[in-house]
Amino acid sequence: MVKMMKRQILRAAVLAAVFFASFNLQAHEPVALDQVPAAVMKSLKTRLPGFIAAKAMYEMQDNDKIYTVEGRAGDKEYAVIVASKGVILEVYDKDYYEKNIED
Repeated sequence: MVKMMKRQILRAAVLAAVFFASFNLQAHEPVALDQVPAAVMKSLKTRLPGFIAAKAMYEMQDNDKIYTVEGRAGDKEYAVIVASKGVILEVYDKDYYEKNIED
């Protein structure tokens, strides 16, 4: 009886691990800056005047590419998360992003 319960608990734990791991399979993929949609770049420059992008990556969420663009505006560095249509989702100080958000 105890052996059977242990097997069921182990089986449930394995299934849960597989289920939750499937959500983390979509890693950030690097993308060339000239491949970032114009709407994304326009939003960045509107929100952060003088923004100069240094690198970009994307991940898929709900059938949409979500871009993380790192760069500088003035003397500050940023990591900005933007939907492919140009909607800015988050603006982070780059140091904060690297310590607390980045995978």
